[in-house]
Amino acid sequence: MNEGPLQLTLREMREMFGSGRVWAGIVTVAVIVGLIGPFQTFSHFSTGPRLGYWLTTVAITYTGGVFAGSLVINAFEYYFKTTNAVLHVMVAGLGAGTAVAILIVLINGIALGDWEIPGFQSFMVWVYCVAISICISTLHYLFDRPKSEVINPPKQVPLMARLNVKNRGQLYYLSMQDHYVNIVTSNGAELILLRLADAIKETDGVRGVKIHRSHWVALDAVAETRRKGSGMVAVMKDGAELPISRGQTEAARAAGLLPIAPA
Repeated sequence: MNEGPLQLTLREMREMFGSGRVWAGIVTVAVIVGLIGPFQTFSHFSTGPRLGYWLTTVAITYTGGVFAGSLVINAFEYYFKTTNAVLHVMVAGLGAGTAVAILIVLINGIALGDWEIPGFQSFMVWVYCVAISICISTLHYLFDRPKSEVINPPKQVPLMARLNVKNRGQLYYLSMQDHYVNIVTSNGAELILLRLADAIKETDGVRGVKIHRSHWVALDAVAETRRKGSGMVAVMKDGAELPISRGQTEAARAAGLLPIAPA
């Protein structure tokens, strides 16, 4: 059973909302907006109810927007096998903006009855929300990626779409652990419920070789090969030493990891 877009999104949400900085940011924005009182909320509410309204609005729309944007982009990358930057930003912005627009209408309908936000009636609510979400998605994509990814972008391989965004990078190696595959990149490692053979099929664009029944390595991530005991190991860029089994010796030699055997 593979981890699908919904499971990946829920895992990302748990990690995100487990961060104190996220909650601090939500509260800070809510307090600032609540004190300013935009869209006539300053005259519509007294200070306490106004702060409560904006705290509720910011928390719900942020949660809904993040969930919808992440779910849409994870589904897009999962099914279409692409991590194109422009598509990432547009699809995430469209999904998040649509969810936020719906939530704003519902919140105002429940809290304010027939009151409407001046200048944001009907279709324009959706337009503004999508435009703002696309801008936020762009900033997130540009500034929230690891610096190594910005300097040396990883190959856009289908397997990357299965990983948490923070773990996407240059693919190093794949290792079986029980029924899971440990996918190791330049930015981290993540266990995915997947067969090794299926994971290897999703490494298109990366030159690699299976060196053991439990290990596949990207050739560019192998620092060296050396003898260890009675066998050979591939030393990876992150320092891991992966065994090269006797049954995979010829494949490793053909890939250039081992010297050509003397005639």
